[in-house]
Amino acid sequence: MERVKVLLVGQPNSGKSSLLNSLAGAKAIVSNYPGTTVEVTKAHILLERMEVEIIDTPGIYSLSDATLEEKVTKDHILERDYDLVVNLVDATSLERGFYLTLQLRETGIPLVVALNFVEDARRKGVIIDINKLSDALGAPVITINPITGHGLKALSSIISEADKLQTSIKPLVIQYDDHIEEALKEIYSKLPATMKVYQRFAALRALEGDEEFNSLLPDSIDNLLSEEVKQYHPDLSGDIMLTRYGCASSFCKQCVKLTSTRELKESFSEKLDRVLMNQHYGWIICLSTLIAIFYIMLVLGGFLQDISVEAAEAMITWMIKSWSLTGVTADVLGNALIGAASGIGIALSYVLIFYIFLSLLEDTGLLSRIVLSFSRFLAKLDLPGNAVVPMMLNFGCTVPAITATRILRNRTERLRATATFVGIPCSSRTAIIMGLVASYAGVNYAIATYFIAIVSGLLFSKISGLFMKVEPSPFLLELPPYRKPLLHNVAVKSWIRMQDFVKVVIPLLIFGGVVYSLMEYIGLVDFLIQPLTPLSLWLGLPPEAVLPLIYGYLQKDLTISMLFTVLGTTDIRSYLSSTQIFIFGLQASIQFPCIIASSMAWKEFGWKAAVYLTISGLLYGILITGLISKGITVLGL
Repeated sequence: MERVKVLLVGQPNSGKSSLLNSLAGAKAIVSNYPGTTVEVTKAHILLERMEVEIIDTPGIYSLSDATLEEKVTKDHILERDYDLVVNLVDATSLERGFYLTLQLRETGIPLVVALNFVEDARRKGVIIDINKLSDALGAPVITINPITGHGLKALSSIISEADKLQTSIKPLVIQYDDHIEEALKEIYSKLPATMKVYQRFAALRALEGDEEFNSLLPDSIDNLLSEEVKQYHPDLSGDIMLTRYGCASSFCKQCVKLTSTRELKESFSEKLDRVLMNQHYGWIICLSTLIAIFYIMLVLGGFLQDISVEAAEAMITWMIKSWSLTGVTADVLGNALIGAASGIGIALSYVLIFYIFLSLLEDTGLLSRIVLSFSRFLAKLDLPGNAVVPMMLNFGCTVPAITATRILRNRTERLRATATFVGIPCSSRTAIIMGLVASYAGVNYAIATYFIAIVSGLLFSKISGLFMKVEPSPFLLELPPYRKPLLHNVAVKSWIRMQDFVKVVIPLLIFGGVVYSLMEYIGLVDFLIQPLTPLSLWLGLPPEAVLPLIYGYLQKDLTISMLFTVLGTTDIRSYLSSTQIFIFGLQASIQFPCIIASSMAWKEFGWKAAVYLTISGLLYGILITGLISKGITVLGL
């Protein structure tokens, strides 16, 4: 069977993920690009009697090394280990999107341009002549709509003929001014003849300051260029960029027609933006939206939790009786099933619902508005506005949130933003708050846990700021248009994000239950619990309840499971009071979340910063939680 490898390349919010989901559905898997923490989504599908591997590269604005995402996508493209590149372009902002398209065409790679959101462009009075555009770019151009399926058949046909495009598509030559052309010829002659990429493009990248291509030259760019070129183009990279944008503008004038130039009435989207972006009350509406989502998660997650936990307990009882299990065998099997039940019945319920809501916010365009609204609040905490992006990502998972801090200007800003993760609950900590505190102590305790945790995280960052000063910086954020979400795409994205939980965490929950049973059987549990007595006294918890907090550092999703395991049941109200459940959930929420997050911090900031965040975050959480526990005792609450 013939095999074809396809790259999806485009700017952020161009629809790459939607296209991949439409073509591959839940078959897609997420993995890190080798040697990096940047996620790349892949899928294998059968298309036109061919086995097609589709790779969704990170969204970028240009082929450069400005960000790690751009470097990963550039590496994918320049390795030439593929048969076709599908360049998705937002039809509502062609001129901006064509900058990347022109760079791709300059490489000479086999390329098809897929225009997305064409219907939105038409509603704005923008009509695109596809044939003219195809002639101007020298590459096939099609229109697609991943939501309705429009254009997918045409795309499949082009993919099936990818081998023909490899020979028929020639590099696009953009004519730069005479001095730049002179510099190109000089650099071109100095580059190695055996290169995977078109040498003119390699020379352009060298002139733009790309270190990867500069390293191939026998001398520095400054020594290779004539004095005349340096005189007329002191900023070669900027001048090349301006020429490309001019070319993109020229293509749009040739191929785009405006059907109406009269002033349009304010659209519903613009009216909604005026409300959500209002500096006085917009943040209140956005906060209310998040509170509403929190409440729905609480109600719906609690409903699913009750059903699944009851079913799991009934199954455990039935299995032990039916198989006549006794002694250590019954304990091992019972604890293993309790671990699985807590993972499926509690954590999975809330984590899955969270990812569904996150996908809905992303696909509708609301997430960007919420991010922008809260950025004003961060400025009062001496945090840069961009820090709100990784902070919002942290509500999902701390690991990619740490990676996302790369959008900030310097290491100090990144560390200050990462310090907030000590208290801002990730999805796993949210599962603890909802599945444990809300279900067994009450909604009021859950709300208090969430509020105290977030405030504590912001306060921890503020305290860290006493030693790390951050200068304010401008905040730029692209606001995608509002769009109607496709429920199928939302379901697929949520499942892709849940795969690690199902494949990794649940087996760890079962394994933890088995290990604890064996430790209990050989008498090792008491030996481990005894040193924890001072900590348990400070927190007001029984010593055995502290062990799950430590075990949960391996993976936060394991915390609830281990608590049920050490208590031997899912009915923890017979062992812990509501206040103790609240304190347990609070301590699990205020700390640097897990060993995986600490490892990521080590990779991003070095071991000293990782140790500081982990140990100081833990001690900070113990201090805050212990003080609250003592305060509750003194007040007699």
